[in-house]
Amino acid sequence: MKKTIALILALVMSLSLVGALGVSAAEVYDGTSVSASLSGAGTEADPYLIANGADLAFFAANAVAGASYKLTADIVWATAPTAANWTPVVDFSGIFDGNGHYISGLYAVGTTQVGFIGNTKDTAVIKNLTIQESYFEADTAVAGFVGLVTPGTPDAPAYITIENCVNFAEIVVNKKDGNSGGILGEVITTAKKENLVVANVSKCVNYGNVTSKTGNGYIGGVIGRLSGAGTVSECANFGTITGSSAIVGGVLGQVSYNGNDDARYSILIENCLNAGAVNGTHVSGGLLARAYELVTIKNCVNIGQLTVTKDDSNKDRFGAIDSHTVSTLENNYYLAGSSINSTLPETVGLGNRTGATEKTAAEMKDLVSVLGEAWTIADGQLCLESVLYAGMVESAQPEVTEPAPETTEPAPETTEPPVSGETGDSAFVFVMIGVIALVGVAVVSKRREN
Repeated sequence: MKKTIALILALVMSLSLVGALGVSAAEVYDGTSVSASLSGAGTEADPYLIANGADLAFFAANAVAGASYKLTADIVWATAPTAANWTPVVDFSGIFDGNGHYISGLYAVGTTQVGFIGNTKDTAVIKNLTIQESYFEADTAVAGFVGLVTPGTPDAPAYITIENCVNFAEIVVNKKDGNSGGILGEVITTAKKENLVVANVSKCVNYGNVTSKTGNGYIGGVIGRLSGAGTVSECANFGTITGSSAIVGGVLGQVSYNGNDDARYSILIENCLNAGAVNGTHVSGGLLARAYELVTIKNCVNIGQLTVTKDDSNKDRFGAIDSHTVSTLENNYYLAGSSINSTLPETVGLGNRTGATEKTAAEMKDLVSVLGEAWTIADGQLCLESVLYAGMVESAQPEVTEPAPETTEPAPETTEPPVSGETGDSAFVFVMIGVIALVGVAVVSKRREN
């Protein structure tokens, strides 16, 4: 009995020690509280600050058009989401800066426009944010960050910029003709040239699986469907992308024509990597499945497994980089032996298989000298720089090739919590807990002996 009491006392003491050391995790939102307001002026120089779940709830319900927002801490919205707990922000315009933090535990299910942000209009920027341990499902226009982008005010273009963002959320589209992507679901430009939508997605990484339950949709690891102009650069997909009778691409599903010859536009896909499995039964590509517009794919690499299982020789297309497209391909590569694994006859693969160069795993390492500064070698493998620093604030990124200098100076004291993922302080605390517990047991045993 006395030993039990001693262990309890030791635990209490150790918990006090944890508080003294400043070791803590992100606070879990209570699910109901809403802040009365946010600090800050909402300008880019003095943004509205979001420090906890109550602040995030206020933002979701009261987003101001054209305002700037910044996260100041990691937020755990829910620890075990079993029912819809997040209502996507609608008609967002302005800037949302994750400031290198993450939001986890978002769970949203709807008919359309589902993600952290449901839809944007006019001009919107989302940057430096990670979404993890989350789930988004809809009939169409679903993604980790933005479900749908449409034209802004009548006869005015719209702009969406997503940069330095990481998605770990699972993405599911569950109806025919649905569109979904790991980062951005769907971009729609109308037939009017004045309503052009420009999408620029850069340094974004998707780790979440993207799945279409039915057919004829557009599915991509980064973007599902892009009907507009823009650039996809330095982005990577590691998730499994699966679509039944859909248009499936490791990075981008489809680039669509808007039907107006006077408003034709071009897309650049540059310095992108697909390392995830791409599973399709229709039109499938390691980077891009299909395009009806002027697309340039440059300095891209596919090392993911591409599998196409249906044989309809008049419709099905597949390619290690792209397939049924009007693309221009420059300096692209795919991994030998794993990029194409199809049950289709060789004559059916009418995509641009010759537009990319096959390389072995050993040869892939040499590509860092020909692909440009966006690429590096990590753990002996070809890798994008953006993958190494995914989710971090760009200005705080350390140099890749220069290790931190050694120092004998003690680390300065701080009350800031550790960055998510660090384990040094936690390990120390657990060691101290064990030591204190043993001391408590020894003290009680000594007293019993006396």
